[in-house]
Amino acid sequence: PGTEKIEWDMEDLEKLGYVKFDILGLKTLTILKHIKEEAKRLWSFSVVSKNGELNDFYDMLPEFEKTGEGKKTYKYISVGFTDNIFQLDSLIAKQVVRDLKPTKFEELVLAISLNRPGPIKAGVTREIRQLKLKKEVKFKVPQLSDTYGFPIYQEQVMKIAMDLAGLTSVQADELRKAIAKKDISKVREIYETLTNKLVEIYGSEGKELARVILSLGEYAFNKSHAVAYAHITYFMAYFKINYPKLFYDIYLKHDTTILPTALYNLQALGFTIHPPKVNIG
Repeated sequence: PGTEKIEWDMEDLEKLGYVKFDILGLKTLTILKHIKEEAKRLWSFSVVSKNGELNDFYDMLPEFEKTGEGKKTYKYISVGFTDNIFQLDSLIAKQVVRDLKPTKFEELVLAISLNRPGPIKAGVTREIRQLKLKKEVKFKVPQLSDTYGFPIYQEQVMKIAMDLAGLTSVQADELRKAIAKKDISKVREIYETLTNKLVEIYGSEGKELARVILSLGEYAFNKSHAVAYAHITYFMAYFKINYPKLFYDIYLKHDTTILPTALYNLQALGFTIHPPKVNIG
């Protein structure tokens, strides 16, 4: 009340030196926070931080992955047992993880990035599955090593532009934005510099890579975004698969709409579901 406000266009604000931040609220973070707090109270985990706490939860993910429970988590994700798991509970997402079968965090990040209409429609998800099965890479470029030689992330394009074509970070970011908007008319000179350098280094394969990079606007995803999501996804799956009673006890306090799938998943994990009984409470 009493505060004067004015709306400015994002691009105008950028010219004035401001940076736009998208602040998103996720109910899943609250659920995961409560699961973590309850887990910390109930169990002594084999994985603990240097101070014996679970406070630096996300930093400890590599240690969780090494445990039997951690490996079991990926096993269940890979068969599409992902109901009520952040980012992976849709039918499309289940198909993606069944195809990719992630066994490590980097592949989970990739699965989340591929769980979009763009890459599925473009056939990228299917192609990466084949590359993984054959243990091959599409383009033998170091900057693409974590995605089977296929450009998926916007950051990869920027890295290639800077490392191989000698572009500045500003030019690389301009190229990224232009590709995302599917309009390189303003950065055609930058794109041609990138293409020429790729052809010089890799020949016809470099020309094909430049063409694929140009089509990234259909499906490219922000890796930093996917990594942040993947941390939440992994721990939601970890607790669902290894501590299902705790997981659903807390989840259902926040969202009762998942009750049908909760019952089904608990039964799949070996629990017996009894109907309500007045004498039991």
